[in-house]
Amino acid sequence: MSKHKRKALGKGLDALIPVNDLSGEHVALIDVGIIDPNPYQPRSFIDDTDLISLIDSIKEKGVIEPIIVRDKPGNRFEVVCGERRLEASKRAGIEKIPAVVKDLSDREALELAIVENVQRESLNPIDEARGYKRLMDEFGETQDEIARTIGKSRAAITNSMRLLKLPQVIQEMLIKGDLKEGHARIILRLDSDKDKLALARKVKNNGITVRQLEKMIKPKYPQKQSKTIESPFIKDIEIQLSRHFGTKVRINKRGKAGNIKIEFYSDEDFSRIIELIKNFEDKEV
Repeated sequence: MSKHKRKALGKGLDALIPVNDLSGEHVALIDVGIIDPNPYQPRSFIDDTDLISLIDSIKEKGVIEPIIVRDKPGNRFEVVCGERRLEASKRAGIEKIPAVVKDLSDREALELAIVENVQRESLNPIDEARGYKRLMDEFGETQDEIARTIGKSRAAITNSMRLLKLPQVIQEMLIKGDLKEGHARIILRLDSDKDKLALARKVKNNGITVRQLEKMIKPKYPQKQSKTIESPFIKDIEIQLSRHFGTKVRINKRGKAGNIKIEFYSDEDFSRIIELIKNFEDKEV
């Protein structure tokens, strides 16, 4: 992985690509045939209905906003931001597309693609969560770092990644828009995958709204509330451990007993945490 100086964090797309940088860049017309897909593109699904509308717009007005690409070997380019505009241009028969060429590492390309899609609200909840997971698994980012980069709260990143604990069938429903994120968060309260799948299918088949679903299951599956009052000392230790392990750590202490919960979101994440635990005595928390 190439190493580049990190962009300023915490202000979303403008922080990763300052306006001054874009105004100083030369916008080139690049042949769509030499622009390759982005392997770090977080979006896995493009809605054909939305794409058709974009194709019609491009046929009528052209591509108004340049896409962002980066250089590839062999005089080719790779799209970083603007995958839908590129695909729509190809289908509209456009041969060249306006593009800004940026020097970006793999990590920056993924960050930028996520930020752009999140700000445009064009990512489904699962693709967004998977994007955050890739930043953790492949580039070792912590949830705090991701939150600053994307411009969201740490809790929002944690809640997003919890969706990856859902059965694959339910994740596919979220990707296709058969369920909303609010539905998924309620379904997560159920204990067994069998119950989760049954409820998800009921929501899909009966058009149950998020509010209706909340009323349906609240008596049986209320939101879990912490019965412990965190001391500043415990909270400080949680923060330190979260930074050390690069994931959410929760300490539940009642009297002299309790437990420590370390969250992971993939096999790779689990292995990484185990290695950190094995070497824990050699590291300063």
